[in-house]
Amino acid sequence: MNTALPTDALDPIATRTVTGAARLRFLPRLFRQAYLAGEATVYDVAARLSADYCGGGWIFVEADNGGAYLYPDTEESYTVSVNSNGYGGTLSAQAFGIVCTLMALNHLTWRAHEQRKDTGMAELMTHLVNAQERLKDLAAEHADGGKIYRAID
Repeated sequence: MNTALPTDALDPIATRTVTGAARLRFLPRLFRQAYLAGEATVYDVAARLSADYCGGGWIFVEADNGGAYLYPDTEESYTVSVNSNGYGGTLSAQAFGIVCTLMALNHLTWRAHEQRKDTGMAELMTHLVNAQERLKDLAAEHADGGKIYRAID
């Protein structure tokens, strides 16, 4: 019996920054028809989780596993407090963005679930769940993966 994992299962997930005109397609690809709500939800989550967040530009990232996230365009860290699970700590801008994106995806998934009888909501819900899982896989490989998982727990 062959129990070896495929070689590609051992390779780290590669990411790339989305630039130029491709940025226009990023949010609709990540959040589908909920892209306007998705973007607003990410920024709202950021403001709720950290008093350090004051708005600004965001960097868009895609991963070769199909995952994607956005994070604040800064080298600063964020002091984060998650009231719903008691997490408190400091996250890099990238880790903070991953947490915000995951929480936004989760929120939108529940909204789609509540409206799933409406046309397209079941498909949107499935897409958002899959987007979360791909981003969680990426988060597990991130240097702050443990902190990310504690923040979203």
